[in-house]
Amino acid sequence: MTDEPPARQFELLFRTMAPQIRAFARRHVDAAAVDDVVADTFLVVWRRWDAVPPEPDARRAWVYTVARFTLGREHERARRSRERADRWAAQPGTGIAPDASATVDSTDAVVEVLRRLPDAERAALTCVVLDGLSVEQTAERLACSVSAVTSRLSRARARLQPLLSGDATTTRGETDDVR
Repeated sequence: MTDEPPARQFELLFRTMAPQIRAFARRHVDAAAVDDVVADTFLVVWRRWDAVPPEPDARRAWVYTVARFTLGREHERARRSRERADRWAAQPGTGIAPDASATVDSTDAVVEVLRRLPDAERAALTCVVLDGLSVEQTAERLACSVSAVTSRLSRARARLQPLLSGDATTTRGETDDVR
């Protein structure tokens, strides 16, 4: 172990191993997730610095082990995301084809579309689609009835269809609805 302060030791380890972990991650995840895997790996390494072995070979193996677990979490996150997209596409009355996400170019576009929904509809939609809650669980979370959640989801889907197709005439709060 060196007499360097922990921050300096971490910096040296990062400079040495980040390219290796980036190459390792590139072989296992989409290009868009590589930087996240590297960042998450080294965040764990820094937070657990006291547990990192001082010997170079053991330290390298320890960092790769953290990276492997980080990749596992990334694969699980991607699987859940695909399942949510499949559930959304399979819901009757969505009017949106399973590959509709191809029409949305970026996260900013999704945020903009969601922002244009009334608060109650956006809350119901994000609980069911993004959080993966059932209608009953969503009703409990939002402190409303199951029928209110069902109604909000139906209205949200109806509003989303023209927004995603590029017909932006439907705007936030355009209809009178009970929240």
